[in-house]
Amino acid sequence: MSAVSANNPLLKNFEFPPFDAIDACHVRPGMRALLKKLDDDLIELERSVEPCWPKLVEPLEKMKDRLSVVWGAVNHLKAVKDTSEFRSAIEEIQPEKVEFDLKLGQSKPIYNVMQNVMHFIGSKTMETMN
Repeated sequence: MSAVSANNPLLKNFEFPPFDAIDACHVRPGMRALLKKLDDDLIELERSVEPCWPKLVEPLEKMKDRLSVVWGAVNHLKAVKDTSEFRSAIEEIQPEKVEFDLKLGQSKPIYNVMQNVMHFIGSKTMETMN
C-alpha cells in the first residue's frame, strides 16, 4: 500500500465511516485504489471460483459491501458537505465505479458457478418436498 493510500480514510478498515476525516481530496485516490483492489479480488475469484457458499457468495458479498459502504460515505458527505470539489471528484469517479459494478454483475465465470449452486439448491429443495 502506498503512503498516500495508507493515509486515506476511505481505505481504512472501519465499522463506521470516519466522516470527519474524509475530504474531497480523498475521493479520487481512495476510490481508485479501492476499485483496483476489488478488481484484483474479482479476477482472483473468477480464476478460482468454487460452487460452494463460502468460496463464492461470501467473497462476492464482501466485495459488494465494501464498495457500498465507501461509496455511500462519499455520497453522504457530498449531500451534507457539498462542495464543487466533492461534486467534481464524484463525477470523475462514478463511471469507473459503474464499470466495476457492471463487470461484477456480468461475470460469466461467477454466473456459471452461481447457476450450478442454484440448480443444486433447487434439486435439494425438490427432494425434501417429495
